[in-house]
Amino acid sequence: MDAVLGERFELDAKLDEDDSGEIHRATDRREGRGVLVKILRGLEGARRERVLREAKRAAGLKHEGLAAIVEVGQTERGEIFVAWEEIEGERLSERLARPEPLAEEDAAFLASQMCRALAAAHDASVMHRELRPSVILLRGEGDALRATIAELGVPAAAASGSEARFVAPEHRRGEPAGRRADVYSLGMILDAMLAGRAEGAFATVVKRCLAEDPRDRFLDTVAVDAALRMASSPVPSGAGASSRPPRISSLPPAVSTRTAKESSRPPPVAPSSAPPSSKPASSASASSKPEPPKADVVAARAPAAPPPRPLTRPLAARPRWEDLLLDIGDGPWPRVVVTTVAAFVIARIFTSGALPFLVAIAAAVVAWFTWVRSRPRRS
Repeated sequence: MDAVLGERFELDAKLDEDDSGEIHRATDRREGRGVLVKILRGLEGARRERVLREAKRAAGLKHEGLAAIVEVGQTERGEIFVAWEEIEGERLSERLARPEPLAEEDAAFLASQMCRALAAAHDASVMHRELRPSVILLRGEGDALRATIAELGVPAAAASGSEARFVAPEHRRGEPAGRRADVYSLGMILDAMLAGRAEGAFATVVKRCLAEDPRDRFLDTVAVDAALRMASSPVPSGAGASSRPPRISSLPPAVSTRTAKESSRPPPVAPSSAPPSSKPASSASASSKPEPPKADVVAARAPAAPPPRPLTRPLAARPRWEDLLLDIGDGPWPRVVVTTVAAFVIARIFTSGALPFLVAIAAAVVAWFTWVRSRPRRS
């Protein structure tokens, strides 16, 4: 086997091998970084050409949720190889092997990212068909948690073992697999992240993704993303596509700043209309009880309502065209028009020639006189 592919990728170590080919870790001499390279086997004729076209389309995709394909080429022996960027992170399969399950909101958040990445691939007519936890890389924590899908456009061997269940049944049977095959795999991944205990709206999303008949599944991953957002929490308009759906929280009723400031001030004291007394305040009897405030005093303490704003100009008279429209609406014209059209259409269905027009004219006359007779007579 060539130690250097395409005079660019120096093979360092073999990572995996199956019936579809070999996966190597390699060094990109041009960029000076690590990459993963898969050398494909068993491709002949029309299938070889289809795989080559799809891999080249995938190489043109640039999306934050997809591991970028660096190059698609051929070895000296004519075998197709695909090189894609190596992403440092934990595989989702390793995360699912831990005893503690993912939180529901984290599972929905990751699945939503996968939906958008797959939608970008589907728009370029590139299907994954082998989506499974081992090809999904996780980076970051909390709100910065990101999922990246690898091996897009790279054919894999027939799924086996524990990850065979993530592949759509039609693809396992060797039938054509399109967008809804990836929808099935996405539903299986979401169910696995929720440890098979999806509830409420999430259970409905998973159930529809996993329908046996592809026609009963979501149309595409865009529809799945919308369903996930509805199941998790409402997203405010203008929020970024990569933002986490916010949690629903109980907020207190809104209070304007002015009202809050006014409520913190002591109530105004109405000035007394009586003349000032010459006696000091200490001469008042200590045993006398305070009298209840009178109605006029209470009214004076209450904040006065602002005076009505004077009109700066007299109200303009209604335009004559508005009167005309009102007269038409109150007059016989609406019912005459509707009756005429309905009579013409019905007559036209059963007759031809000039008779439908005569029936329409007669209906208009009847509608007119019916309206005239229904008007109250003026005394």
